[in-house]
Amino acid sequence: MKSFLLALTFSIALVSASFLFTNKMDSIAQVLSEKTYAVYTSLQEDDIDGAKRRLEKAIDEFKKKQVLLEATGNHEELMRIELAYAQAKEFINKGQIGDAMASLREIDILIEHIPGNFEIKPENIL
Repeated sequence: MKSFLLALTFSIALVSASFLFTNKMDSIAQVLSEKTYAVYTSLQEDDIDGAKRRLEKAIDEFKKKQVLLEATGNHEELMRIELAYAQAKEFINKGQIGDAMASLREIDILIEHIPGNFEIKPENIL
């Protein structure tokens, strides 16, 4: 009976911790998505200087969260996000607004995957 209670306690603790962590990843994804969307909106409004400032803020926010994300996330997707940010920056600097907007949309799609990578699912456990 003790081993059953111990296993039940650990299971509840694991599920609770996973739920809290998934919520944390969801909030990180939300913040990154908002910052990326702000850059996209600036580009739509032809505010190139504003887009550059907002992009730097988005990149800084991503770098702040990157350690946590790398410790627990899908490294390939994180590298793709980092690369897409660099591409967006380069496109904005060259005045290639359409390409920059495409890179920002790619970032947004990749960011949407972040919370799903942390849910309790068999493929995330194995």
